[in-house]
Amino acid sequence: MQILDQNKTEYPELRELGFNSRLVPIQTTPYPFTAIDSEVGVAVLRDRVATGDEPDDNRLEHEVIGIVGNRYQIVHNQDLYTSLTEASQRAFISDSGVQLVEESARNGAWSKATLHYPSIGRDIRQLTGKSTHLRLKAGFQNTYDGSGKVKVEVGCTDLWCMNGSSVLESSRMVGKHTSGFDLKSLTDFLAKGFETFNKKVEIWQSWADRRVTPVQAKKLLQDLGLEGRRGQGIMEQVEKEFTQRGECLWSVYSALTYEASHSSDTFPARKTKGVDTVALTLDRRAQNVERLVNNPAFLAMAA
Repeated sequence: MQILDQNKTEYPELRELGFNSRLVPIQTTPYPFTAIDSEVGVAVLRDRVATGDEPDDNRLEHEVIGIVGNRYQIVHNQDLYTSLTEASQRAFISDSGVQLVEESARNGAWSKATLHYPSIGRDIRQLTGKSTHLRLKAGFQNTYDGSGKVKVEVGCTDLWCMNGSSVLESSRMVGKHTSGFDLKSLTDFLAKGFETFNKKVEIWQSWADRRVTPVQAKKLLQDLGLEGRRGQGIMEQVEKEFTQRGECLWSVYSALTYEASHSSDTFPARKTKGVDTVALTLDRRAQNVERLVNNPAFLAMAA
């Protein structure tokens, strides 16, 4: 399986998905100069490859990227990536030209890697008579500072958007950073997730067939708690989707996923100087979309 790398992170150590991290016990005293006993914690250290012309003995810069509990276990990106590629090969041995996209936030403490499969996908028939193509993708998210669990996803990208791609998630697995984390179950999940994708497309097609008027769409957004400036921005996007895709529930969903996959004037993702937080902000929006489509109001509209 041929894989092409597209790096979206400014941190060189993430480009090979293999920067080294290790756990080091430490003692912390949250209240200096008091009689409170120090607590035992664990620091996550990263060995970051320097990029200048430093002497050989200074090529590695040790950096603390998180303080975690004693039960925390590192799950390395490279091991997750190996499971991802093994599952891909089991499902699509002959696929070629697979694209790897890497993203990061918080100086590499949060990272994401996604494989896009250009030759694997399904079409959605839209009310306008034109179809959109959903291209399969699979990937994982990982943290090294105790801020989150390992998340593995199988989903797709809607190629209809000319100025960007919208994230559509079909299945997700979550695992804790503990000794009980099982990479084999991750591989099995991914293999099953590829099968789940085809079933989820049938649901999305039913949304594309479900007619929704502008009045109904506005009421739905209000029922979902999307009001004020944000609600107005999403409704404006719904109207654009109606024009391009037809007045249907699929267009409402596409407007929601548009917000979750674009940092624009209408849906800005605040940037923090020196720390890439855009990717993390968009991921949180994508998780919120999944909550919205499982809201009783949305499910009632889809029925």
